[in-house]
Amino acid sequence: MRRNLVLAGLIIMLVAVVMYFSAFFEIHQNTVTASGTLQPGQSVQESFSYKEDVITVIASPPVTLNVNVQGNVVTQNVFNNAFVAIATGSGNLIVQNNYTSPVKVDIVVANLASPIALFGILSLLGIVLGIAGVVVLVIGVLRKEK
Repeated sequence: MRRNLVLAGLIIMLVAVVMYFSAFFEIHQNTVTASGTLQPGQSVQESFSYKEDVITVIASPPVTLNVNVQGNVVTQNVFNNAFVAIATGSGNLIVQNNYTSPVKVDIVVANLASPIALFGILSLLGIVLGIAGVVVLVIGVLRKEK
């Protein structure tokens, strides 16, 4: 066993864990998610208050729901039965099931002003570093001292 390689592997794994969980925490601080099943005629309201918001509503089965964004909406559109809107400031999102059968709804409101993409990259980098740390640790354990 080579102690230097084992120690290096453990340090790399520790850095990877800290990097992954700090990025994971920051991503969750800057997003609001809600999901559930809406019965016919039922509606749900979600409030948002980030400086710049990206609002996504996805229904399963893929149907276009009645979605109303109350607030300063910059743009909104529907892509492949997914409602996407960009808004600034605070407001409310109201989603209503206007169909005759229950619909599963996923709502995500993300803070566009935060560096969520950077946190995602840090999270992936943490995973890669963790794998590298495990490899270095295993090599250190399997190699014999000189």
